[in-house]
Amino acid sequence: MKSAVLAASAFLAAAAVAAPAPAEAAAQLPFSIQAPRDAVYDLRCRFRAVRIDNLLVNNINLSGRGPRTGRLPTDNARCTLKHLRGPGPVSLTVTKGKPQTVRVAGPGQQQMLAVF
Repeated sequence: MKSAVLAASAFLAAAAVAAPAPAEAAAQLPFSIQAPRDAVYDLRCRFRAVRIDNLLVNNINLSGRGPRTGRLPTDNARCTLKHLRGPGPVSLTVTKGKPQTVRVAGPGQQQMLAVF
């Protein structure tokens, strides 16, 4: 029994060493949100795990109003943009090589954008 526990422990230790390490936050995806000043939206992005300041991060959740720009800390992502309230359409553009854009026409609507 003791040898089985040791063998299992050795197997788990070897598997942990063989597992791929999370990506470092080197590759980034620029994004921009185009929205009227009073439009309120929610942006949720998921991506493979990256290490930022010794923390593993695999998602970002932003709530905002009006236009915004930024960078996702990875080279791939699945993002959902939801228009919560306010005037006009809200759109999300993520650039990897060429820009990809989704547009949400009005409050209560949402769109998904996947960049790989």
